[in-house]
Amino acid sequence: MTKNPGVGIKSVSGGARRFRDSKRESYSAKSGIDFILGSKVNTGYSKSIQTSSTQQTINKSMSFPSVDVSFGRLERYRIIGWLFKSFSVNTSYGRKTDQTINKNTNAKEKENVTNAFSPLVGVSFTWLGSVQTQGRYEYTKSSAKVLTGGNVREQRSFNKNFTLSTKYSFRSPTGFKIPILGRIKFQSTLTLSVDISKRMSKSETVGTKGEITPGNERTDFSVSPRVSYGFSANINGGLSARWQDTNDRRTGRKSNVRQLGIWTEIRF
Repeated sequence: MTKNPGVGIKSVSGGARRFRDSKRESYSAKSGIDFILGSKVNTGYSKSIQTSSTQQTINKSMSFPSVDVSFGRLERYRIIGWLFKSFSVNTSYGRKTDQTINKNTNAKEKENVTNAFSPLVGVSFTWLGSVQTQGRYEYTKSSAKVLTGGNVREQRSFNKNFTLSTKYSFRSPTGFKIPILGRIKFQSTLTLSVDISKRMSKSETVGTKGEITPGNERTDFSVSPRVSYGFSANINGGLSARWQDTNDRRTGRKSNVRQLGIWTEIRF
């Protein structure tokens, strides 16, 4: 735990001097357990308090709970080992609260709360020999409240993200013959990958009487395949594409992106 006060001097008219005092206190703690079969549980806690003589408010921030759980080396189990070369699963949850408090009345003026599952479920595995796949599903809920005069106005936001990535690489030594010099060998690498993602965001406003006003609502879906080939350490090339659809449900506007690119790189 630490304390970091800072004192500055500011000149004003008439040659008088005024001290500007600010203070910040921060506390943090972490703990974790590693199990025999590759599973891990990590937890954390942090809190900070910041005050200043030039402001009439106190800023407080706290992150608790913060939990991360992972299960690794699941391929050791026979059923999973038959299908996958490696397999792991993880999940994480964190809650963060930010508050602005009036020094005179000790009443909260603002409060922001974020609950994040990042990820709610995450998997990573290798299959068919050397095909690597990773998938994540994340969910975040945020609330921003303004409390003035006994009234509460709240802004809520919800975000859901799904991503899936697959990658396969293949290396092969090859070469060609040159008279007198013989065979010249070089290493070639072929990499295939596909990234798929879907993102959904939504917001709403809660009035002082509890009425809910819908805000923005949007979805994004994209697929990005990519092929790259390394002819040698100095010559690379590839093909990339992107298919993206965006739907703004509030305005009814839709947009589509279709992209195809070819690239090459030559190093001298």
